[in-house]
This record gives sequence, C-alpha cells and structure tokens, in this order.
Amino acid sequence: MNSYKCLFICKQRAQNKYGSFGLMNSAKFVSDYINNYITESKVIQVVDGNSLDKEVTIYNPQYIFIEALWVTPEKIKELLSMNSHKNRKWIIRIHSKFSFLANEGIALKWINEYSELMKQFSNLYIAPNTEEMTKFLKSYYNCENFIYLPNVYQKEEKNQSECTISHDSSVINIGCFGAIRPLKNQLIQAIAAIEFAKMIGKDLHFHMNKHNEQAGDQVYKNIKNLFDYCQSNVLVEHEWLNHKDFLELIYRMDIGMQVSYSESYNIVTADFISMDVPIVTSNEVKFVMPFCKTSPNSILLIKLSLYLNYVLAKLKLHKFNKLTLAINTFKSKKVWKKFLTK
Repeated sequence: MNSYKCLFICKQRAQNKYGSFGLMNSAKFVSDYINNYITESKVIQVVDGNSLDKEVTIYNPQYIFIEALWVTPEKIKELLSMNSHKNRKWIIRIHSKFSFLANEGIALKWINEYSELMKQFSNLYIAPNTEEMTKFLKSYYNCENFIYLPNVYQKEEKNQSECTISHDSSVINIGCFGAIRPLKNQLIQAIAAIEFAKMIGKDLHFHMNKHNEQAGDQVYKNIKNLFDYCQSNVLVEHEWLNHKDFLELIYRMDIGMQVSYSESYNIVTADFISMDVPIVTSNEVKFVMPFCKTSPNSILLIKLSLYLNYVLAKLKLHKFNKLTLAINTFKSKKVWKKFLTK
C-alpha cells in the first residue's frame, strides 16, 4: 500500500447529530475503499473554511477532497498560496447536476472563480461526479483540471435493532427517504403510492425523513395535508439516522421509491439494493434494472411500476439490481484508483 494520505472534508451540519448525511456517506464510502485498497484515508467535518489549514497541517495529506461547493474561492486561494500546502492536490467535488446547482445562487460564480485559480495553481481540481458535467466544464473553461470522480458504494452491515414497523398483511410499507426537496418529486410519489396501495387493497404506510432543504418545506406541507385527509393512508416520519440504523429501517420496507427529477447518483437507491428491497426510480438513477425505472411526471406510470416491481419481487428479480450496482461500483473504483496512482 502507498504511503501518502487522502483527507475528505465535509462542512459540519449542526442540525445533524449523527453526522450521517448524503455528502458524508459519499465521502466515507470512497475513503473506506481507498483505505482498504490504495492508501491511508479519512473523513472529517469542520465548522467552516477557517479550520482547513489546521486540519490539513495536522493530518498532512497529499490529496485533500473538499466535499461540495462550500469553501469560498478566496479561502481556496489563500490555502493554495501557502508554502506548506503548495505540493498538495486540492480537489473540490461537485455532487449535484446543474438542475440542483441552479438553486444555489453562488454555484456558477464560484466555479468561474475556481477556474481562474486553476490557471494559477495547477494543483487545484474540480471533480463532478457525472461524466456529462465534467465534459461540459472541461470544454467550456478549456481546462484539463476538471476531472470525473464518481461515487463509490460500500455496503455496511445494518444494526440489529428491534423492529418497530408494522408488517400487518393489510399494510404496505413504502419508503421514500432522503431530504425533502422540489426536485426529489416526493408529492407525486406519495400520490402514486396511495393509488398503488388502493390498487392492491392495502392500507399505506408512507415512510419519509422529516428533513427539508431547498424550499422543501412547501413540499412537506402539501404531503402532510395530503395524508391528513385519509386515515387509511399514514405518513410515517423518521428523524435522520446514522447509516447503519438507516439500513435497518430500509430492511423493514416492502418497496422503495426514488422517482426524482434529477440525480447525479442516489445513495438511498444503493441502500435499498444492498438490503435486498425492491426499488422504483426514474431514469436519472443509472445503476438499476430497466424495469425499475419510470417517468417522474406520470402518477399512472409510477403506480404501474410499483405494481410491476411488487409482483417481480416475489420472483426475486429485483436482486439483479445488485449486479448492476456492483458493475457501477467496479467502474467507479477503477476511476479513483487511476487518479490516485498515476
């Protein structure tokens, strides 16, 4: 194993007591892979950019991965200008497609400024997790330091906790987890789930995380009001969990939904697959079988896809998703290994 180090840095989220959220899990999966097969690596959280110099100096890594767009270009320039950091590689990872970045007013402004810094500092990189965005940015800014670094999924063993989810034969448990955001499309999915439950003659328990982002509070209010009207359909809200407990929750679902408008990866889908639970997604999630994908705009098609996957689950056909996920993960690992060992 090589002797250099990799450090993944996330911005701390004060409201998340478990330190388990999408970016953190994504960083941890890659870091665990690097630790096991390439070199030493770890993931940390910091309050803000002012903590970076101290943490990097203490750990002394060759590669620093900033998870998402939260460090100002001014701070990045300050760090790159320091003699103690000039021989390190700084990589800012982008985890969202442009449709999500459109809701972050500083995104393109900062990318503009990062691109100017890359002309001055050859050890600064921007790394989207989709090839499409990488190709566009590389061409648009005429800069080779835009590099593709995809997500890697590493399965964790779920905690063995007492089951608190009803498995009454008259109830169907559907999990539509993750932060509530407009582009996640949870309201339409909830309506389709209600229609599906009615179709198979069962009461619906629709499970979601109570965590709103990017104007998700309006989406949440509408979903809450939808379920308040009919007692046979129950909205079951869950606090944010650490990843192992989250896997345990997923394991208790009959089927999952991630029929969103935009995804660059979708760890929740990978979690459902790892727990052998059938899942319905949109075409935005690349590593599921075609029969799991449906249109995010059609309640009818989502309902029919739920029914199809509900029936196919009895034939264990959803297990083919494990193969497609494994292939995707294998390809992603090759990309990371090439970048870190070249």
